[in-house]
Amino acid sequence: MSLMTLCNLAAILMLGKYAVMLLRDYRSQLRAGKDPIYRSSTIPELAPETECWK
Repeated sequence: MSLMTLCNLAAILMLGKYAVMLLRDYRSQLRAGKDPIYRSSTIPELAPETECWK
């Protein structure tokens, strides 16, 4: 179980920065009164990793 925990913690640490960026974008869209939709153009740092979400 400790090995699984370490693997999960490593994944959380690697993906955490992306989750924070996406959460900020989601909340800003909600505050603007929009229906939150991810667009790769709104977060240029993620655009190369999300090639199928154009």
